[in-house]
Amino acid sequence: MSVLTRAMTELRRILGRDASLRPVRKALATALYEHSLDVALTGARAEAMGLMREARGLLEPGSDDWAPGRGPKEAVANGLCERAFPVDVSDEDELRNALDVIAVARTYEVLPGIADEQAWLLSHLIGLLCRNEDYDEAIQLVRRCPRDAEDRSGLDRAVAEAYAGRARRRLSEGDTAAAHSDVRAVRKYDPTHPLALFGPGDADQLW
Repeated sequence: MSVLTRAMTELRRILGRDASLRPVRKALATALYEHSLDVALTGARAEAMGLMREARGLLEPGSDDWAPGRGPKEAVANGLCERAFPVDVSDEDELRNALDVIAVARTYEVLPGIADEQAWLLSHLIGLLCRNEDYDEAIQLVRRCPRDAEDRSGLDRAVAEAYAGRARRRLSEGDTAAAHSDVRAVRKYDPTHPLALFGPGDADQLW
């Protein structure tokens, strides 16, 4: 049994004797809220929703913690998104974790602006992968960008650079046809990408 689970058991026991103890109600609501988010990340949706409903039921209307318009789905989504940030964009593991947490949050409710945050995180992750010349995975990550993202500019530039990097590698390997295909993708994602990145004469081979 985890520390959080033991705490919830004890708080429930106290409230069983006196349900009017507001500090204890708030403490249990907080514990239930956090446990709901933990459970949501395991995929146990019904349990997570039940815990969030119980937490909401313990809060006093009019208190600083009460959000009348926020149902359990929105509460879970909001809580998970808050957990995802802040992110050290130089840390690949942190970026991957944040993207995974937000992906779960979206299955509960899509919060305003979160799609653009996903695109922003993906652009940084793609940038890190490009530094390691992991171009194939970097290019595949564009599929994780939600369709409702309004600002894809940073992501598109990052994907274009991934295609450019792969084009350079393919050209060095003598696969001109594949490199040419990647250059077309570069132009699709970033028409302003400088061909000078390919080096003297390389651009001529690709067009």
